Amino acid sequence: MDSRFWWSFLLALAMASAGARSQSTDALGFLSIDCGIEPGSSYVDPLTNISYVSDADFIDTGINHNISAAYIGDGWAPQLLDLRAFPNGTRNCYTIGSPAVTQGSKYLLRAWFLYGDYDGLGGQTQSFDLHLGVNYWDRVNVTTADSFYWTETITVATAGFFSVCLVNTGTGTPFISGIDLRPLRDSLYPAANEGRSLVLFNRWNLGEESNYLRLLY
Repeated sequence: MDSRFWWSFLLALAMASAGARSQSTDALGFLSIDCGIEPGSSYVDPLTNISYVSDADFIDTGINHNISAAYIGDGWAPQLLDLRAFPNGTRNCYTIGSPAVTQGSKYLLRAWFLYGDYDGLGGQTQSFDLHLGVNYWDRVNVTTADSFYWTETITVATAGFFSVCLVNTGTGTPFISGIDLRPLRDSLYPAANEGRSLVLFNRWNLGEESNYLRLLY
């Protein structure tokens, strides 16, 4: 099935290394970052009504790109149409700080990736690692140009900021399309604590769609 359909479906269900900087959130404490748009720019996603901001205040390295026009269609959300790539350096990190992050609080962090043949290399297979601070988070394996990928972690802030790092493993240029930060009640996911984080394995719809909106966004 067309991956654009799955993007719309999942969105309806869900809705470097600089020091920590002041970064604003919306009324719910959400922080939604569109990686690759112009510094200082922002917008509201018309489908989810969620506000997105540029990633320029969170990182000092990388190069902005748009995905290839051949892969732009009505099914993609705005935050997937551009990205930031990191052709230089082994490790490039986003710093997400106050007031978005409070030490000792629990959060869901989500990272999005859509290659979209932004570099004109024809969608060759590539992979790179994603770290949360010094800790391994996940491996991003890109096998097609028109499929999007995402990964999530539920974690407790051990400091007043998070470092989301893309690590070049020699198998392709790291890139990222978006980062979402969502505060969670401390009582949720008790297995996640200051010494242990959780990584998404899968998610099943066992209820109404509205439950997903409350859960993920």
